[in-house]
Amino acid sequence: MRPIHLLLSGLLGCLLAGPALAQTDTILRSDGSEVRGRVLTISPLALTYVPVLAADTLRLAATDVFLVRYANGTREVLHPVAPPVAVPPDLTGGLLTGLSGPERFQRGQTDAATHYRDGDVFAGSMTATFFLGPFIGLVPTLAIADAPVQARHLHPPALVLLRDQDYGSGYQAQACRAKRHHAWAGYATGIALDFLLLGVIAASASR
Repeated sequence: MRPIHLLLSGLLGCLLAGPALAQTDTILRSDGSEVRGRVLTISPLALTYVPVLAADTLRLAATDVFLVRYANGTREVLHPVAPPVAVPPDLTGGLLTGLSGPERFQRGQTDAATHYRDGDVFAGSMTATFFLGPFIGLVPTLAIADAPVQARHLHPPALVLLRDQDYGSGYQAQACRAKRHHAWAGYATGIALDFLLLGVIAASASR
């Protein structure tokens, strides 16, 4: 009779649990596991629920819950899963492997701040301003500052890095910024030399 008793107990449990399961909510946790029960409250900090065939109220941290699927078929997403960040292909022979687009752009800016050198910009702006004066010298300085950086002046750590679009954009942006800075520094130096020359001429004339 014992096997029959166990079988009847199992069938009775299934009959009792069947309606309960049909009327319960499903809580999908962030780790992929599911919890069945009746959801009572949802707040920004926690979710409370009553498990199946139990009377105790349990609590889950809101950050641990991804979605609640209610018994009536509706759903409520608590914490949407962010799409994975796309990592662009590495065209640099492994030099930028694992870096996202913004990280490659930042890497280009950092490298340009260290490696970009174009002394002709400073010298050209200074010379034009010194010989033409601060007013006329402003014209060539503007032209020098706004002209795009030529590839031969970039001097990246490795030429292959410029194959990457994000890295190249960051490098170019920083190089253009530095180029403008050098041009206006040359302009200011040219004006200073003009005033110095005028001072020397004035001092010589007063003797």
